[in-house]
Amino acid sequence: MSIIPAIYKQTTQRYEESPRILFWVPGGMPSMLQFESSLAASLKLRGAEVQLVVCGGPASACILREITIGLEVESWGESCESCVKSVKSSVEKFQLPLRTTSDFISDERVATLRALTSGITYDRLEELDTEPIAISSNIRSAIVRCLRGAEPRKHEQIVPEYALSGLVNAEASRNAIEEFKPTHVFMSHGIYVDWGPALHTALSAKIPVSTWRGAFLNRRYYFATHRDSDHTDGNRLPEDFLDKYLQEPLSEAQDSLLNDYIRARYEEGQTFDMRYAKSFKEPIESKNEKESARPKVVLFSHINWDGVCDYAPMVYETFNEWILDTLRAVATLEEADWVIKIHPAEEWENPETGTKNLIEKHFGQLPKHIKVMSASESVNPRAVFDDADVGVTVFGSAGLELALLGKPVILAGRAHYSGLGFTLDSSTKEEYRVLLKSAARAKPLDSKQTERARKYAYLYFLARQLPFPPVAFDETSWWHLPDSEAEDLCNGKNPFVDFICDELVGTSNFVMDENLIQAATSLQRLGS
Repeated sequence: MSIIPAIYKQTTQRYEESPRILFWVPGGMPSMLQFESSLAASLKLRGAEVQLVVCGGPASACILREITIGLEVESWGESCESCVKSVKSSVEKFQLPLRTTSDFISDERVATLRALTSGITYDRLEELDTEPIAISSNIRSAIVRCLRGAEPRKHEQIVPEYALSGLVNAEASRNAIEEFKPTHVFMSHGIYVDWGPALHTALSAKIPVSTWRGAFLNRRYYFATHRDSDHTDGNRLPEDFLDKYLQEPLSEAQDSLLNDYIRARYEEGQTFDMRYAKSFKEPIESKNEKESARPKVVLFSHINWDGVCDYAPMVYETFNEWILDTLRAVATLEEADWVIKIHPAEEWENPETGTKNLIEKHFGQLPKHIKVMSASESVNPRAVFDDADVGVTVFGSAGLELALLGKPVILAGRAHYSGLGFTLDSSTKEEYRVLLKSAARAKPLDSKQTERARKYAYLYFLARQLPFPPVAFDETSWWHLPDSEAEDLCNGKNPFVDFICDELVGTSNFVMDENLIQAATSLQRLGS
């Protein structure tokens, strides 16, 4: 028997007016619901009224569909019933108000929407956009994710199913919002057909939406608040906040904390994305000898199927198009040595449809001044940063980490750190190609630019990676709330839980002050 129901007796009124928070948490990945339900319980314990909405299976195209397990659309719905049961059982112990998307849209309406989307193609998805709800990007992103880098136009049979899911979730979320009348909406990152349509629907109703995603550090999270449909990149904070924050340089203590974080990230593997890295051949301190006197420009590729069409604007439609056009552009630029660094996760995520395979398929033998560093190479990324003179990416964190070293970075998209005075930005293909042509002559960042990059990195890596200590995380069970930690959900029991609840209700930026940063650092040192 869970102790969760018993702790509701400790509910206190933390806020002057009781907020009404709609948790749009479709499920599919029950461990995510353990975190989301824990946060909902925390808010309930502070006097908020919460309502969870999970998927009830009215449309079958969702986050769980992948090319690796088949694209037989007619059989997708067969797993919906068991999935809904699993989702419900995952949140059972929290005893929170729970509804499903099927409660907010009828079978007859789903049939009507199915007829509307029948025959829709990948290139015609904009036909489904209606003001102010534009969901074609969510549908495209979900399709690209499902195909894990394979060409969408060769798998048109899945497009109507994803289009249907997008429309169903848009309508179900609108009906849920009209019934519950929330003051706030909370969900995961807000992309794909599972979440994106609900995010846009809430924002169109002028209801602030807070989103979350896992961060780099163990048991840490990034949160963001969105107030309108023009600002839905969960990594990017409001411009007025950034302008003020970046005015002051790092203190000596802050600078030391940032250095400690970078060292732990690359020397101790203390971040999630470094956990599966291979053993490094050489220590970070050793720098490879240059093969030539030419500058070395390193392009840091992305996973080419994850979140590619949503809220951080790119110069190109997809990562694949970016890679191909970049290689065509630099094929004759022999002033520099060019290295294409394949994202390390490609080795286990999608080697057959990833960037390395794409390059081999389209180019065969590359010019001598262009080399590909495969995902399997046992080279510490920090050594690659040290060895590079210039970096190129779309919006990956590698660009920020290069700037910390005073290296110029060319961006083919609006990264969360672009436009802040320490990157080379482009908004069109033409501008991007001009930057590539001048890459060999790009100057190192000056001291002011480097300091701004370091201050922003402190914000991103230290002040924004928030702990939620009651929820455990490990490699096997991912997120879960042990009964032994449930008391920490109560008002006043844990400063991080209090802070996250307050920021969500206050629709703020989820940026910790120095006291919380120090406390979070102490938690990390203790391995929590």
